[in-house]
Amino acid sequence: MNNHSTPVHGKRPEKRDLSTSSIDLEVESKNNKIFDSDIIQNSQIINHIQLSEADLECISQKMHALFKALEDMVRSVVQDFKSQVITGINASLNDKLAFLTQANTHLKNQVAELLFQADRAEQYSRRNCLRITGIPEVSDEDTYNIIVMILPLYHNYHHMNLV
Repeated sequence: MNNHSTPVHGKRPEKRDLSTSSIDLEVESKNNKIFDSDIIQNSQIINHIQLSEADLECISQKMHALFKALEDMVRSVVQDFKSQVITGINASLNDKLAFLTQANTHLKNQVAELLFQADRAEQYSRRNCLRITGIPEVSDEDTYNIIVMILPLYHNYHHMNLV
């Protein structure tokens, strides 16, 4: 087996008792606290540091390189997640589209059923209506008088066919 890893030589650290680790962390966190007096002292020291123009240029270049690396890293992360976000949005939109298509189909079926029922109701309401054709329509005519005049003729015609 070809192992390309770097071998580690030396003494292994002793195993720690994990039951006391929280106590160790509390002690370590107390030791690592930064106090206001430390900040004031550090700021006074920083005020006394004089940097040359070359030092400032070097720091500026390194900061620029770090920001450029950070910008590249952020772009890379954004590119990686962009396709995942787009896929998630597309899936969500497809689900909504399927739901809306199904709802639209259901509503169209309801409209068709309601139109059919309305047509049946209209036809049912006409059962007792008499439609007369072949008589010219005149403005301001009295349809009641026309029916009264035609009804005896219809009755006589119908009566003659029955006998």
